[in-house]
Amino acid sequence: MTSQECADRRNSRMKRARAVFSAIPGDFKATIQTASDIRQRPLPVGNICLIWERSRAKLCPVANAMTRERALARQPQQERARARCERVLGEARKLLIERGLAEFSIPDLAERLDCSRAAIYNFFPTPYAIFNELTQRYLGELESTLYRKASQLGGATWQDGAQEMASQAAKFYNRNPVARILMLGGPTSNESFVAQSLLIQRLGSLVERLFAERGVSLPKSPPNVCLLTVEIGTACYRVSYFLHGRITAEYEREAGRAMVAYVSTYVGR
Repeated sequence: MTSQECADRRNSRMKRARAVFSAIPGDFKATIQTASDIRQRPLPVGNICLIWERSRAKLCPVANAMTRERALARQPQQERARARCERVLGEARKLLIERGLAEFSIPDLAERLDCSRAAIYNFFPTPYAIFNELTQRYLGELESTLYRKASQLGGATWQDGAQEMASQAAKFYNRNPVARILMLGGPTSNESFVAQSLLIQRLGSLVERLFAERGVSLPKSPPNVCLLTVEIGTACYRVSYFLHGRITAEYEREAGRAMVAYVSTYVGR
């Protein structure tokens, strides 16, 4: 594709984005930005569409339900269909790594796969359905990784256990660039936000169990110390991702230190 064709495609997307933005109710639009702002500072189309989805969710519960359905993958039942679905997800990973969320599109994905758009829409009605399916898979893999490592800690102190959990999470993100994009770059839809929230709760339970096995009892009433411990470590990874595109050794170490320092304020109370 030539540079002129890329520019034409980008301009076409911005025209569609402005059309979507102009359809947003005035009172809701005012809370985002003015129409002149969008002409001066183009936003990724995906962001504008997500804003529109959120505005519809406030105005119409039925539209909200439809949006949720379109953000979820349709699970194939037959083996051949599952193979096609996996092929789509595999190529989607490559496209995300090359272009990121803002430049991801199903037409481009279909072109790379040499298939029709309808063949992809059959499984994934929107790009968000692809993002959510990948996010769910990575969240499950991260949880399994941490639970497996937790079972191997043996008699390690809670401080060493926290450092090891931080190290394992950092290695997971560095092995999976798409997981960094989808999980550290922020949720792409309400569905992925819910999935990440549930994972944090499950990892909070894991943290609670690890500390309890080492004689450390942490309060469950607000604030939930275990959940905050998970969030503190994740925040360190997110900053490293924004600054460096990966989890550096310095931020991996700082995540462990931050979690230990926070928990230490409650140990022995």
